[in-house]
Amino acid sequence: GDEAALAQLAGRLPKSAIEFGQLRIEGGAFVTAGQTEARTKPTRQSKAGTSGGGLTNIIAKDQVIADDLIVQGSACVGLDCVVNESFGFDTIRLKENNTRIKFDDTSTGTGFANHDWQLTANDSASGGANKFSIEDITAATVPVTVTGSAPTNSIFVDSTGRLGLRTATPVLDIHVATGNTPALRLEQNSSGGFTAQTWDVAGNEANFFVRDLTGGSRLPFRIRPGAPTSSIDINASGNVGVGTASPSASLHVARSDGTTQLLVKETSGTAAFRVLGQFSNNGGVQVNLEDTSAFGTGVTWALVNSNATLILSDVGDAVNEFVLTQAGNLTVAGTVTPGSSRTIKEEFSPVDSRDVLRRVLDLPITSWHYKADPGVRHVGPMSEDFFAAFKVGNDDKGISVTDSAGVAFAAIQGLHQEIAARDAEIAALKARLEELAARFEQITAPR
Repeated sequence: GDEAALAQLAGRLPKSAIEFGQLRIEGGAFVTAGQTEARTKPTRQSKAGTSGGGLTNIIAKDQVIADDLIVQGSACVGLDCVVNESFGFDTIRLKENNTRIKFDDTSTGTGFANHDWQLTANDSASGGANKFSIEDITAATVPVTVTGSAPTNSIFVDSTGRLGLRTATPVLDIHVATGNTPALRLEQNSSGGFTAQTWDVAGNEANFFVRDLTGGSRLPFRIRPGAPTSSIDINASGNVGVGTASPSASLHVARSDGTTQLLVKETSGTAAFRVLGQFSNNGGVQVNLEDTSAFGTGVTWALVNSNATLILSDVGDAVNEFVLTQAGNLTVAGTVTPGSSRTIKEEFSPVDSRDVLRRVLDLPITSWHYKADPGVRHVGPMSEDFFAAFKVGNDDKGISVTDSAGVAFAAIQGLHQEIAARDAEIAALKARLEELAARFEQITAPR
């Protein structure tokens, strides 16, 4: 009987029923003589609809094999497996409308892993997803899912462990290949109690960028194709190089093509005072201006803020060429030369020097000191009086060196004109006096 059944299953005997006394073989199964087969499927919870027939009136009994089971062929498991199943190259086939492989771990000992896992193909409910999943049955989670129609090489791991996404030839540990803007999304949802935020890291023919999706898809960081090596370079000490791989300062900007430049530009359409730069230190602050050319002769100028005093000096000497105190006092080690060339002036008009002289004579001159510098006395007019008298300068809050010198020159000329006029008058009076003296001598001379 066993040989006959195996021969029937192997196709060497006809598929019709074969009887050996009380033993009957039909459809590759042993059947007690006299039983009939119904073409309906045993009851099982499944998707809507039915599939191929099976043996239902036969009460199926579990088979327990207390030894290894070796099948030298293919195996089909499921309610829709049929006689003469065409396996092709399949070794194991699951065939029905709900296919699952479950790994049921019965471990109970302390410290032993005991999670149950399941390989699931497709959802069971109507309208469900076409997908293949690895489920953690114990934790009720689905850590891995591949949906239907996912493209070839959606996930590819090569022999060296490199991961390819949409490529079968990854050249780095993770290689993402697609026809338009390969990207990585970093999404923080609100499940952890933190504010939701989504970032994209991506690249295409236009740029490599970081996109703030939550903030309106802004691109706060971008690198354009063709950017030179070490466009931004941070060394081990935290120094940032722009155009250099060996920054020697906290921020080191360097180029060798004559284009090195630092620009701070505010483009707001609203006119307003703004601080566009600041150097802060717990102590004096110095900014060096160095000319390294042959024309620089090794001179480096230092702009210094020290003890509330602004200083401009040559680093190579001990002289402060320019000193401006917090009180507004300015001291220079050389000559102050305001521009006064005719080529930078226009709208010339003559000045009545005598009138200027009269105004100077009417100008109150007093001695005083600045509120910010009470220890130093000065002498001179008030800017308000000076502006009212001569109407020169920006406003009545200051007197420029140029205007004070100009008024002084005009007053000197006016004074000279006054003196010249008086000299002429004196000369005329002297001549008249001499003439009268001569006549008097003629009259009084003895005869």
